[in-house]
Amino acid sequence: GTGMPAWAQDFGGPLTDEEVRQIISYLRTWEASAPDLPPQSTAPDPVRGAEIYASICVVCHGAQGEGTERAPALNDPELLNRFDDQWFRETITSGRPSKGMPTWGTVLAPGDIDDLVALIALWRAGGVAPEQIGRAHV
Repeated sequence: GTGMPAWAQDFGGPLTDEEVRQIISYLRTWEASAPDLPPQSTAPDPVRGAEIYASICVVCHGAQGEGTERAPALNDPELLNRFDDQWFRETITSGRPSKGMPTWGTVLAPGDIDDLVALIALWRAGGVAPEQIGRAHV
């Protein structure tokens, strides 16, 4: 007769989508007749990356990745061509504390970081702004 508190971040809880999936997978091992579910794999998606960018990155890096007084421009062709996807993934995951970049790997699921890197790769390929990404052919 009581409600279960929210655990997923989408509903105000502390767990990422990946952590919720891991807990569910673990609980399913207790079932004698648990179905064998194929692992979910989703390709990195720049549209999801744009949604994540708009919710957390925009504050420091600007609406179109143009940068602010807090953080450098990300949608800069020189920067995008100087560093590869792995560098951006590592920077998002581990942060750059000495430069004021938070460690997002403790907050975002690995798939979320992959989606952000997919957005950055899209910028590298054509410079599409986050608000234009829904109209881009991805």
